[in-house]
Amino acid sequence: MNTKINYLYRDASNYKQWNEAVVKGTFTEEEKEEISACTDGLLFLPQQVGLHFTQFDEVTEDDHPWAELDEFEEVDEEPTMEENGKVLTAAELLANFRKAKKEGWQEVYYTELLNLDKEKED
Repeated sequence: MNTKINYLYRDASNYKQWNEAVVKGTFTEEEKEEISACTDGLLFLPQQVGLHFTQFDEVTEDDHPWAELDEFEEVDEEPTMEENGKVLTAAELLANFRKAKKEGWQEVYYTELLNLDKEKED
């Protein structure tokens, strides 16, 4: 059994893009609560914890790097997430959330993305 994590990107104009990822293994109810507690009001940076993140094709002034954690679902599906060439497990994802909470959520990658888009325009 594996776990599907559903999370939502919502830009400043309230346009929405659903994301989902399947990690190997499952979480206890306490672990799910701990992950929720690691988020900033259910907002988190998916890339910082090893999850993919789909927004929209073009970055606009309405965009930001945060996603909303929605739900965990036990599934018989194969894992879809890899980190450093190996399948991301539920235990590793929990550890990534703990680390992000301890060290703080970092928006650095998003700033780099915006700079890349500006370079393309020049």
